[in-house]
Amino acid sequence: MSPVPLFASGSEAADHGQAGIDQSSGEADRLIAKMSRVRGDLRS
Repeated sequence: MSPVPLFASGSEAADHGQAGIDQSSGEADRLIAKMSRVRGDLRS
C-alpha cells in the first residue's frame, strides 16, 4: 500500500490536475511570465 493517496482512475487524476486551469492565480501568471522570458522555446 502506498503512503501517498492515489486516484481511483487516470480520469480522476486528470480532472484533479486540470482543476482551476482556466482561473490561474497571480502567482501562476508571474511564474508563467518568468518561464517565458527564460525559455524562449516555450513561446507560442
